[in-house]
This record gives sequence, C-alpha cells and structure tokens, in this order.
Amino acid sequence: MKKIFAFMVALGLFCQITFSVFAVTDISSDQDNPIKTTTTFQTDGMDMVGDSKHLQLYADSKTGAFILRQKDTGVIWRSNPDTTSDDSLGQGKKRLLESQLEIRYYDAKSMSQERVSKIASVDKNGLSAEKTANGIIFRYLFVNEGISIPIQYTLQEDHLQVSILIDQIEETMENRLIDISLLPYFGAANTTEEGYFFVPDGSGSLIRFNNGKYNGSAYQQKVYGADLIVAQDRLDYFSETAALPVMGIFKNSGSVLSVVQDGAAFTQINAYVAGMKKNYNVAYFSFNYRPYDTVLLDSSSSRAKEVVVLSDKKAQCDTFTVDYYPLATGSGYADMALKYKELLISEGSLTKTTAQHQNLPVYINSYGAVKKKGSFLWIPVDVMKPLTTYQDAAAMITDLKAAGIADIVFSYEGWTAGGMTGKMPVKGKYESVLGSKNDFQTLLQTAKESGITFLPGINLTDFYQSGNGYAKGSSTAKNLNKSPSLQYRYSPFSLVKDLDTAPYYLFSPRLYSDALNKFYKKYNLNLDGISLKTLGYKFYSDSGKEGYDRAETLEFVTGVLKQAAEQGSVLTKSANLYAACVSDYISEVPVSSSGFDITDQSVPFYQIVMSGYKNYSIPSVNLSYDTNYSLLKALETGSSLTFDFNAQNFEDTAGTPIESVYNSNYRDWVELAAEQSKILNDVYQKTGNHCIVAHLSLAEDVYCTSFENGTSVAVNYSDKDFVFEGQNVPAKGYYLFHAEK
Repeated sequence: MKKIFAFMVALGLFCQITFSVFAVTDISSDQDNPIKTTTTFQTDGMDMVGDSKHLQLYADSKTGAFILRQKDTGVIWRSNPDTTSDDSLGQGKKRLLESQLEIRYYDAKSMSQERVSKIASVDKNGLSAEKTANGIIFRYLFVNEGISIPIQYTLQEDHLQVSILIDQIEETMENRLIDISLLPYFGAANTTEEGYFFVPDGSGSLIRFNNGKYNGSAYQQKVYGADLIVAQDRLDYFSETAALPVMGIFKNSGSVLSVVQDGAAFTQINAYVAGMKKNYNVAYFSFNYRPYDTVLLDSSSSRAKEVVVLSDKKAQCDTFTVDYYPLATGSGYADMALKYKELLISEGSLTKTTAQHQNLPVYINSYGAVKKKGSFLWIPVDVMKPLTTYQDAAAMITDLKAAGIADIVFSYEGWTAGGMTGKMPVKGKYESVLGSKNDFQTLLQTAKESGITFLPGINLTDFYQSGNGYAKGSSTAKNLNKSPSLQYRYSPFSLVKDLDTAPYYLFSPRLYSDALNKFYKKYNLNLDGISLKTLGYKFYSDSGKEGYDRAETLEFVTGVLKQAAEQGSVLTKSANLYAACVSDYISEVPVSSSGFDITDQSVPFYQIVMSGYKNYSIPSVNLSYDTNYSLLKALETGSSLTFDFNAQNFEDTAGTPIESVYNSNYRDWVELAAEQSKILNDVYQKTGNHCIVAHLSLAEDVYCTSFENGTSVAVNYSDKDFVFEGQNVPAKGYYLFHAEK
C-alpha cells in the first residue's frame, strides 16, 4: 500500500518548479494602516497592501492589477497575465487581458452591450483606490456608461477574499447593469503552459490548457442550474448541473481553489482555452446583478417582436464574494476537493449524516400510479394506471431481502391521490388504484420488519392540478412578465418542446413549508423520513407579486429541507450543495460530466467532497446502457447502487413524467441487484464508510481511488488488462488493494 501512495506523491511532485526571486523593500503609503515588510520577490512596481501568515498581496492603484504571493513557495498569482514578451498578441488584445472586470448591460434602447474595465474605466481615469485593513478597494467608474462598481480585496490567513460590493454599485444613466465578470484573467495560462481548469460540471470535469478545442463553444454553466422560470422553446443540449459553487486552476507551479462564498445562486462559471476570444486559457466567475427575460409580443403576426423585461430589483445579497485559496505545488483536483471539503466542514455546512449503515445500501426507486390518456366508448378519458401498488411494494421489499440484499433505501413516489401528477398531497388522501390506507400501513409495517429505510416521496416543485387549497393563479411561480411559467419536457432527439405531453407549472417556493406542514399533519405517518427528490436539483425564482429571486428562493429551499430533517431522514436527487448539506441520502449523483466539447476528462470531485459524510448513489443501473460499467463507477466513486423498479404496466410510463423509466420489471433484475450488491459490499467491508483521500488516472480508462484507511480500488474500463503495483487489474474489472495492518 505504501507503494501506491508513493506513486501518487511522485506524480504530484513531478510537476514542481522553483521560482527565482529578487530583493525589494516595500512600504505602504497609507498612514492609517501602515504595513512595513521586507520581502524577496519582484513586485512590478506594486505596493504591498496585505500581509498574512501565508500570503502577501501587492496592488497597483493606477491599473487595478494585483499579485498574490505564497510565502512558503514564492509562487505568485497575477490578476492579469504578463504579456510583455508575447509577440503573438497585438496591443488591442493585450489591453483586453489587462481588465479586472467585464460587464454586460442593457442600454436605453434595450440593446445588450459589453464593456471591459481597462478600456471603459481605467484608460478613462475612472479608477480610484482606497486602502483598507489588510487590503484595498478599487472603484471602477465606467465613464461613458454611468456605472460604478467597487471591488474589495481582503487578505486572510490562507486566502484572498474578493468582493463586489453590491450596495455600492451605482447606475447614474439609463443603462441597466446585468452581469459582472470578476477577475476574468486571474491565473490565466498562456499558449505554452501546461495544466488544467477544474469545473464542477456533473461529478466534475477537467479542461486542459491549450487542448486545441478553440473552434468549439466556451464552457459556461450556471451554478445550481439555469433558472427554470425562464422557459425555453428548445434546449441547446442535455447537460448535468454545476452543483457546487467552486472551480480550480492547476499549473506546474501551483494550484488555486476558487470558492463562491456569497452570491452562489447568481453565479455562472466560465472557461475558455487559448485560441478562443479570450486569447489565453482562462476560467472565472460571473454574477447576474439584475434578472432579465425576453418576451415575444404579438407572436401570432408578422409584426412579432422580442422585448427585454428587466427586474425591478437587483440581486438580494450583500456581496458577490469569491475566496481564492492558493494550494501547495502539485495539488490536483483531488486535493482541491479535499480542501473544499475541509472548508465546508469547518464552517459547519457539511456534517456527517446520522443515517449510518453497516452495509452499503441499495437505492430502490419505485413509482405508484401514472395518469394515461385512454377512452371509454370512444370518448377520451384519463385513466390511472398502477405501476406499483402498496401490496406490490411490500412484495418487492420481501423479494429483495430474500435475494440477499442486506440493506435497502426505498423511495416510493406517486403514492398519494392522483399519483405522479396529482394535486399537492396535503389532504391525507391515498390513490385508490394502489390500495387502501390500511394497505399502505401494511406496507410501512413490512418495511419496518424488514429493517429497510422506507422513504415515501412527495413533489413540492411541480404543480399539475389546482385544488387542495392551492391554485394555478395564486400558488405558482411567475416569470418577469408576471405569468405562470409553463414547464415542458423536451425531445431527447430534437431537443424541442414535447407538445404531446401536458405541460405543468412550478409551485411557488414561498409555499414549500406550508405544504410540507400540511402533509405531515394530514397523513400523520410514523415514517423513517421522506423523499424530496426534486428539491435537490430544481431551482428557480418567483417574480410574482412579492417577488423572490434566487437568493431568497435558496432560503425557502434550505428552510423546508431542514424542516423535513427534524422529522427524520431526508433523500434528495442529484443534490446541489444547499440540498446535499441537509440530506442524509443523495440519490443518483452523476458519475460523469456533461461531455461538453471543450472538456477533456470527468473526475469524481463531488463524490470526494461528500464521501464519508453523506450516503450517495449512482444513476439507475437498469436504466443504463452497461450494467457492468455502472458497477465499476460505484466502486470507483464509493457509491451505492440504484435501481428503478416497478411491478406492473411497465410500458405505461411513456408520455408521463417518468417516461425515461423503462425496463423496470423488478423480477427481471433482482438477481443482478443481489449479485452487484454483494460485490460492492465485499469491497465496502474493506473501505468502510471512509472518506476518499486520493484519485488518480493510471492510464487511459484506468483509475485508482484511495480511502483514508489505506485501502485503494483500481478500476479498469478498457478492453485490456492493466498491471499496477505488480497486480493485474482485469479488463472491465477492478482490483482491491488492502490496507497494510
């Protein structure tokens, strides 16, 4: 086992380099906050404005540029790249690379405009500076645009905190600020440097510098997903979500982890490789200062016109704040994940779940009833079709236990009146085609006697029918045009709206807590917990009468999840950070990224962060294209298995909210589920509920994951055997390296 860790350390240290230094003496010009120090490094004429245990900050009051220096290694990080020796760039491109801010706004004619701080502010004498305790504030006045934006830099012990002071932003003309890109060239890599950006797409993804993919699209992804309230006629692509407000830069000289501390709900992550419009390899955060949408007026005539609708209020948070953590030389994506995990734990966001299991549980998703279009005497009618009745679910649990599956987390959706598309479940009613209340009580008793975790699910985000005290007009989320936002499913082939399937609305986040309270009161069930899957990944604002933006929605979501946690265990699906931190079980966590053209490799960053603290599973095995691949992914990421099981009418999911659930006859899959569960648990008994501490790519399609107790698992997705540490890792297989006693 020592050889494995020696290999990992050697791989990281291989990239290390040493910086040469120059002696200078630096004295702050601020009389009230004097900082005097002697250091040994070239400052490019900048003044020291911050000094801490591990870092030094130098800034240029004339340009807004800064240098962040790591004391122990001498590694420096620049706000803007040094392009003096780059003859491939013209003066115009070099000026763009000297900006610390990029903005987008709508002018008086509702035309979208973009400006950069170097040209529109600094070169027009619009920059001013103010020394602060261990930092500095730069105020950028975009002179011709009438927009002023202050950025505060504060040097902390181990990181640089950078904040856009929202309350001090000024708009003195008719222009309305929309987006702000913060430090778009911080840590930029030129056309010869090696390294990569980490971005939190799905499980995590790497974008290698100078990968030659400059003819494709840049990486641009909203943290927590796009706002669902903004309807789309078609999708550009199906993608995973950026569930964590974090990104990273890895260079041979060192690494930086960047974390959005405030304003995550308004954040977009951007990355470009050399050859795209940013010229260099860059990755950065941008923030949506003012929500907006477009509305098509008079759409039925030839005079149809698209009109921009702007929100009356700015983002409801104090600042847009990013913390930049320089890491040790050689720190890769796994080290970044461990640092991020440490930060979440230290601030109290990530805590260990109390739902502990001796075995790695198998997650079962099962569904009660769906509504289908049918006919009676040639008259179209809606018909409720049972997929898994209460008695079916009880029998399924018994059969799974009899097959040898030791531990089960059973999520049961669509069991209340109306099935998957019923009214909000706040009246204590059961779906008659599934059985009676007594049948459901028998199901609960079966689950209890079998020793499984049974989590009935309710959907608090999707609004299908008025009734039970909630109506479409008053209880749904509204867009900026004050209309209920219709939600459609999209064809996986054409990516356009599926008009053959009935649309639905979004339930107003302000009513989440009210609906959950009524559910608990009316059903009055002694439950292990509850499944609130959609709260994990569906995130949207509500521009109705009161108006709630994404930050305010975030408070509603976290509030109702904490409310549910007081009653028992909570399960969410593909959970964004805010939901993951409250959940005990995270179902169907992505095991790869979206596969955008610009990206190069998927990595299990999300799983490294959550390992040892939360129970999580892979996407459904029986809905995957390769069940063995799913098993290997579970082994690589320390995940549980997931299966989508029903008992009858399997073909009736077409045209319903769960039309992707096919091939779900549990009787066909019990044997495989038991077999894979045994393999996974044999490994789990060695790794235990331990945190992942390292992850490496050993070769193409061969990876090694190490756990804190010294155990490692090598998985081989390739068609050829691979020898590692003298052991054969078979093709399409794995090898478990035991910890030394």
